[in-house]
Amino acid sequence: MSDSLPGGLTWIKASASAQNGCLQMAARADGSVVLRDSKNPDSGLLTCSPSAWEVFLHAARGGEMDGPSSPS
Repeated sequence: MSDSLPGGLTWIKASASAQNGCLQMAARADGSVVLRDSKNPDSGLLTCSPSAWEVFLHAARGGEMDGPSSPS
């Protein structure tokens, strides 16, 4: 799901995310990535450099962002 806003950013969020809130991202022409809270989009933006975004994606894909394991 995405929406374009004045300023040229197209905000996207995962289709599997909850309807009432998640993190949205937009890519800038310089390769940086901008993040915002979809529940409160005017609360501020977090900008990541291209290298920081790649590190985050690598960690998330590798399971480093998963919550603690359930006890056996």
